Amino acid sequence: MTPLASLTDMTAAEGQCVSGWIDHCNIPGWFDWIAGLLGAAGLIFAIVQLCRSSNALQAARDSYEKTRSTLALNQMLLNHGELEAHSIALDHVLQVVDREPAYVALKQFSKRASELAALLEIATKEHAQTVAGLKSAARAADKGVEWLIQAPPSRINALFVDKAATEMRRVVTDMEGTITTLRSSPMPDSKRRIS
Repeated sequence: MTPLASLTDMTAAEGQCVSGWIDHCNIPGWFDWIAGLLGAAGLIFAIVQLCRSSNALQAARDSYEKTRSTLALNQMLLNHGELEAHSIALDHVLQVVDREPAYVALKQFSKRASELAALLEIATKEHAQTVAGLKSAARAADKGVEWLIQAPPSRINALFVDKAATEMRRVVTDMEGTITTLRSSPMPDSKRRIS
């Protein structure tokens, strides 16, 4: 006897509920319908919550970018004066012909100019020329440092150091203009002005 034949014989004795593989006696009751509706409602609720969390994630990303930009701008506004201080220090060192302070002034200027270029890139995309100038001045200061390391101990007022000093003065002037522009413009999504 085959399994299908034994199943048909067994159900035939119970009231003919099975015809082939279909069981006609197992009709869903009220509890089955309620459970199905609750399952569908749960699935719809999960989809709605997923859409809401996606929107909340995008809002959090936007808020993060605005906060990052504002913090970078504030840090740049706070630290920009150091560029001028390093430039003035280098001018003074070139007048008294002192090698060690020239090295320190060039290194510090290079570091601060690179940092401010990165902050300005984060804070705003409108001042690409100033960013390029800051990067160029940082490279010129690095070349001046290299020349100081390789040059004879008696000379510091050479072409690379003078070029670096000239580039530093130019970028300090450009940076002052950029800072004035940034101070007079409103912060992103804010009504207050930077003082």
